[in-house]
Amino acid sequence: MVQHFSAKLRQLFFFDADHKPRTSMLVRDITERKMAQESLEHRLMFEEIMAKISTYFVGNIPFDESINYALGEIGKIMHATSASVFMFDKNRASISNTHEWCAEGVTPQKEYLQNIPIKIFSWWLQKLGKGEPITVTDVSLMPPEAKAEKEFLKKYNTGAILILPFTIKGKLEGVVGFDNLEASSRWYYDDLKLVETFAQLIGKAFEVKKTETALHANELMFQSITNSVFDAIFIFDKEDIIAYWNPAAEKIFGYTKEEAIGKKVSGLLIPNRFIKDHQVFSKKIFNGSSDSGRIWSFQSLRKDGVEFPIEISFAPLHLGGKLFVTAVARDMSARKKIEDALAASEYRFREFADSLPEIVFEINSEGKLTYVNRRAIELTGYTLQEVGGNFALINLLIPEDRERAFTNIKRLLSGGINPHSDYYLMKKDGSAFPARISAYPHIINDEVIGVIGIAADITDTKNAEEELAQSRRKLEILNEKLHVVGSFTRHDVRNKLMVIRGQSFLLKKKLGQDMESTNLLNSIDCVVDSANQILEFSSLYEKIGSEELRPINVIESFNQAAALHPNIKSVKVVNECRGLIVTADALLTQVFYNFIDNSLQHGGKVTKIRLYCEKICKDIRLVYEDDGVGVPIATKPQLFLQGFTTGSGLGLGLKLIKRLIEVYGWSISEEGEPGSGVKFVITIPG
Repeated sequence: MVQHFSAKLRQLFFFDADHKPRTSMLVRDITERKMAQESLEHRLMFEEIMAKISTYFVGNIPFDESINYALGEIGKIMHATSASVFMFDKNRASISNTHEWCAEGVTPQKEYLQNIPIKIFSWWLQKLGKGEPITVTDVSLMPPEAKAEKEFLKKYNTGAILILPFTIKGKLEGVVGFDNLEASSRWYYDDLKLVETFAQLIGKAFEVKKTETALHANELMFQSITNSVFDAIFIFDKEDIIAYWNPAAEKIFGYTKEEAIGKKVSGLLIPNRFIKDHQVFSKKIFNGSSDSGRIWSFQSLRKDGVEFPIEISFAPLHLGGKLFVTAVARDMSARKKIEDALAASEYRFREFADSLPEIVFEINSEGKLTYVNRRAIELTGYTLQEVGGNFALINLLIPEDRERAFTNIKRLLSGGINPHSDYYLMKKDGSAFPARISAYPHIINDEVIGVIGIAADITDTKNAEEELAQSRRKLEILNEKLHVVGSFTRHDVRNKLMVIRGQSFLLKKKLGQDMESTNLLNSIDCVVDSANQILEFSSLYEKIGSEELRPINVIESFNQAAALHPNIKSVKVVNECRGLIVTADALLTQVFYNFIDNSLQHGGKVTKIRLYCEKICKDIRLVYEDDGVGVPIATKPQLFLQGFTTGSGLGLGLKLIKRLIEVYGWSISEEGEPGSGVKFVITIPG
């Protein structure tokens, strides 16, 4: 076997005993020394490359480019055919090749090494979890427990491999791998130590990148938030110098970012008379003696010199080892105007409420009084302090009314309606007086927050109602007496009139052909008939208003009236009011009877009577007409006057009809054409 080694030669010249020149070679084995020197040179070169790689990561070179450069430089030193970085996914369920360097002539595999399930690599995971590197000089000689890993490496024709784990904040996040297509690659101990350092450098680079990404995301989020809010946000330091100024601050204060940053808060935003106060307050903020996050109200200054109210809060901000303060300010000008307007409106409301003769009150959702006007104090005898705070409205009512009031308040607080109710309010001295309370839900933003109401002292009304009730009772008694007297009187008079008529009839028979005496007796009969009509009129008039009004079917009422008249058979009657229901009483039939009687007695030769209805807007017109002689124009104005007669009657019928119609709340007129028949129009309001 031939073995090579490193040696140092030294040649010596000398003469032998025969004085012939001779050469002697001194051979010294320097293998170990040579290896030490090469190792030192290798280490120095590695350190130089690591230093150069480090400058890549701290410079402005893109991150991915820096990683790929570092893999290439270290891969060359390690005599690897490729070098890669693999990162675990968020759920640590798979691993993917994120960066790759390949030696010349080697096919890249990165696109095929994505989302590889890690559960199959149990042998690797066990070692990597302990922070151990994985060194395989010959894949074919991997142990049986690494069967899955061995098959995976053979799939990509890997002969030897070196895998080193790296952590981010103490947690295993990925690996750096070097592989060789040929087996028997020797991964030296010194190389392992150097490459482990490189792996940790890669881990640190990823950690910095992750932090920078998070910081950048936070910056973007901060900018997005501050740029989108309507509140002014600015940051200033201990020297009162503005370091940040958002777009809303530009709109609210009028200064652009370029105009504000670098300037003092006191010089831009604080009115001169408040600068000293601002300096004292600012000092408290930086010393931490002022409440962080508390909202303060101040007067501020716009660029145009106009003062305006703001609400502002402050919070400390530590940035780059320096203390800043973040201020969030809101323009309160519009709100201040609204508040002033509301205050003025409330003042006017309270002034108006105090001028009313009624009690005005408000209660909250718990039924407690939140406001009463001056009249409430005057009527109840309580002071404002006594009814304020925790005083329940129902405590102002007599005990007998409280349960009913509680039910009504509950209904109102649920959004229901209870327009008005009568109660007895109890004064401080225990006496009570009647009151009519009108109350409604107090609604703000579609939410019932309480009840508002008015209570009117109805003592005078109650007294008047009682007096009216007494008068009504007296009138009812009087009417009853009149009715009794009238009924008996009419009955007695009718009996006597019947005797007169009977005697007249007998006398006419006895006198026979004595025409003068017969005519005198006929005159007596006419007077008797007139007297009977007067009695009938008084009977009907007495009934007016005595019945309760109720729904009456018009077609049935008219048909009943027509059926009562004995001379109707020769006349065509047309009733076109089917389905019409009106509010009246039984005397409506008498109205129709009088119409028919007038037509038959005074209409001449009447052949047709018609009743129909028509709707004009909301009103209903009930029309009665015939085809008789009608009413002369000269007669129309006096037609419904008491005592008016055409000569053949007493002048009582149409007056009675008009009175009946008015009791119903209707009106009547005659609109017929003379010579074409009568046309009585009854207007029923809608």
